[in-house]
Amino acid sequence: MLRRETYEAVKTRDARSRSRVLLEGIAVGMVGAAVVALWFLILDAMAGTPFRTPALLGAALFDGARDPAAVAITPRLVLGYTAVHLALFATFGVAIAGLFAMAEVQPKVLFAIFMLLCCLVVVSVAAAALLAQWLFE
Repeated sequence: MLRRETYEAVKTRDARSRSRVLLEGIAVGMVGAAVVALWFLILDAMAGTPFRTPALLGAALFDGARDPAAVAITPRLVLGYTAVHLALFATFGVAIAGLFAMAEVQPKVLFAIFMLLCCLVVVSVAAAALLAQWLFE
């Protein structure tokens, strides 16, 4: 009887731990997404074209646009790209929260997290340069 209660208690604790990691990861991802979106909104507003960046990225992602001058700022592009942006940041936040939960148990995982983040920066800059080279012109 004691063994069954212990198993149930461990199962409940693991479920709580997973849901905590999930909620923390989504929250961190949403904060990160908001900071990045706000930064580009400020830059676009200073240039006199609010929402230009998500419209350009949405046009590149959804329509395969190559000419920034031909892209019109539409709700479809801005909202569509914003949804992708939020989903990616939430996914990344959950992954990072999971890694940090693992690091609480095994501190050596912190080095792997550091290396992963360094690699992610390089890959994201390279992907942006390759996939949307016309944005840099």
